[in-house]
Amino acid sequence: MEELKNILLEEVSVSKNNPRKHTDEQKFKDLVASIKEKGVIVPIIVRLVGKGYELVCGERRVKAAQQAGLKEIPAIIRKLDDKQAIEFQVIENLQREDVHPLEEAEGYELLMKRHGYKTVDDIAVKVGKSKAYIYGRMKLCDLIPENRKLFYDGKFSPSVALLVARVPAHLQKGAGNRVARGENNDGDSMSYRDAKEFIHENFMLQLKEAQFDTKEKGLAGKCSCVDCPKRTGNQKELFEDVNRADVCTDPTCFEAKKNASTQRAITKLKAEGKEVISPDEAKKLFNYPTAESPDHKYMALDGHDWSWPQGVTPRKMLKASKDVKVIYAVQPFNGKIIEMVDKSVLPKMLKNAGIKGDSPSSSGQDFAADRRKERIRKAVIDKIAVTVMAKVRGDTDKTYLRILAKMTSDHCSFDQKRAFIQRHDPKVKGDAVYKAIDTYLGNLPENQLTVFCLEILLAIDAVGAYYGGSKYGSRGPELCKHYKIDIKKIESLVTTEFKTKKGKAVKETQEKK
Repeated sequence: MEELKNILLEEVSVSKNNPRKHTDEQKFKDLVASIKEKGVIVPIIVRLVGKGYELVCGERRVKAAQQAGLKEIPAIIRKLDDKQAIEFQVIENLQREDVHPLEEAEGYELLMKRHGYKTVDDIAVKVGKSKAYIYGRMKLCDLIPENRKLFYDGKFSPSVALLVARVPAHLQKGAGNRVARGENNDGDSMSYRDAKEFIHENFMLQLKEAQFDTKEKGLAGKCSCVDCPKRTGNQKELFEDVNRADVCTDPTCFEAKKNASTQRAITKLKAEGKEVISPDEAKKLFNYPTAESPDHKYMALDGHDWSWPQGVTPRKMLKASKDVKVIYAVQPFNGKIIEMVDKSVLPKMLKNAGIKGDSPSSSGQDFAADRRKERIRKAVIDKIAVTVMAKVRGDTDKTYLRILAKMTSDHCSFDQKRAFIQRHDPKVKGDAVYKAIDTYLGNLPENQLTVFCLEILLAIDAVGAYYGGSKYGSRGPELCKHYKIDIKKIESLVTTEFKTKKGKAVKETQEKK
């Protein structure tokens, strides 16, 4: 039952449950101007509460009418209970084009928390949206206050905001700031593609690579990964962009489980009387995250030396040398426990196993000497670089540019050199490419050498991109973005040129016939 009539604005109270809290200032000013000229055209919706009216829908119209100096406003008076009122407020506001996605999310959340909607399915049916859509909107409620502000300020699109909302709260501030600063930290927010790549790379981990049992309950005080709501496979509606189910979206929890599992294994090894290298010493042994074998004094049981027969490892030789002590170290990058032997025992292991082959540098004395030589070598390299750069900085004539250009050219493969030189002379073929590019560089004036280096780098990037499956590489599009060059216009122009050439060729062929 409803009634349409004009009511006094002073009798209207604004509902605290209205999900709409943000208004575009310019659009509001336009609405005030329109009401001053034409009045309120679309009635507001209210319900009777005590001696006055509670606003259900139309808060902007009420505020604009007040600012325009009106005393009355047209209203539809409906008999509604609390649940019906909130449904009207949510659904009516959500059907407006300019409602903010975060306000929409808060409206759905309110329906579930206070008004009897038990599942996302119930809301989806009520508002006529898909279940995945409702899940995605409601997930926006997980944005921390700092990221909500960035969203309202236009730093995130709705799709990017959802990516950020899926990051655990304790990591979200850093993720949001990084996405808002942009790929190049220039304040130009990341695109959806860049934000997705950044978040997938930094906040998602493959559970199949975990160094712990993902089915174990209680590890580090956490639930099992199989049952965890932060596993992508357990929230498919939220992770439609992730093509694997076994992905962890909480790196902190993953790290805690990895450390707990590793520490438990170390404690067990020590209880069995095994030798475990200290963490500080282990950091000196492994130089890379993917290293499965130490670089210096030890060799992993599954390691292999080039001089040994194929398939021979210290592990396979252990049967013939049962008295050899196995030593353990935690790979500092990934937490794996690596089984090793001291290189000094390798000659004995080879002999016992009846295998001919050289052993890697094994004695402590050799090891120390090798390390000393390597330190000297690196120190000389550093000194050369420092000395050369001091000369370069003082070279006002910039004579180093020709050397730099030659070094850049020498770094190219044949395909990259050909791609470069044929842009300037399409007739150059075969081995003539090498001489042509050297001649081209030799004839260049000094003020063109920097441009030459850049063009060579573009050729390297383009050819590498082709073999790597990329469309145009990374350096070219990056420069286009910097100089505001529209790649799509270039694509269109080139496509048109090719069609024109093809048309002319067909016409010439037909005329010859």
